[in-house]
Amino acid sequence: MSNLLVHNLIDSCLRIEQQRVSPRRTIPEQIIFDFNQDILDQIIALRNNQQQIELSADNLAELRYYFLVNILESPGLGITFKTYYQKQEEKITIIKSVIYLSGKGEQFIPNEALPFKEEIIELHYWLIEQIFRQIPFKYQRRNSILWWSLLGLIFFFLALITFWLMPLVFWVEILLLLVFTDIILRVLPYFLNQYLSSWLLHQLLLGFFSYSPKRRKIGLYLLSTLLIEY
Repeated sequence: MSNLLVHNLIDSCLRIEQQRVSPRRTIPEQIIFDFNQDILDQIIALRNNQQQIELSADNLAELRYYFLVNILESPGLGITFKTYYQKQEEKITIIKSVIYLSGKGEQFIPNEALPFKEEIIELHYWLIEQIFRQIPFKYQRRNSILWWSLLGLIFFFLALITFWLMPLVFWVEILLLLVFTDIILRVLPYFLNQYLSSWLLHQLLLGFFSYSPKRRKIGLYLLSTLLIEY
């Protein structure tokens, strides 16, 4: 199955319920899997073919935001997942599971009889595993486009200051430029990771980027681009 079809399939059964905490702000409250027989058969086929699920950008952004809020604002609540099965006109609760930061978990399974209930529970945890696999941010390497763009911009301004504003001997100017560049190479990743990332986290949780899914997506993208290995 192509990535686009997988995205459409997962988007059709994955919901992130929101809780309104202020007139302008909502936060994710729990993750819902809605199954019917057709969706169930397709996801079973994906799992049996050992095909990895790649979440859509919108879903991944909201899920990452949910994890960030849980870790930084409500560490004792855990991440909640619920799975429902639509049987004709009846919507059956199959399982609710809560996973805590400590690694512990709880599950609640109602007593409704369903012939293939165990298989749905297996898919519930398989989807959770697929989600957890994609939640962590990937560090940008120093050979990334972002890294070289930032370095090029800083080098340009350093060269401007060194050659135009400091009337020194040419070889002294070159030496100063190399020294300044070496300092920037050592300090820049730390500054991006420690200070700008912290500011962005605050804006994601309580500030400008917290007010809508679209803003959260932009904020999370900026955060991921600032995480540079050093």
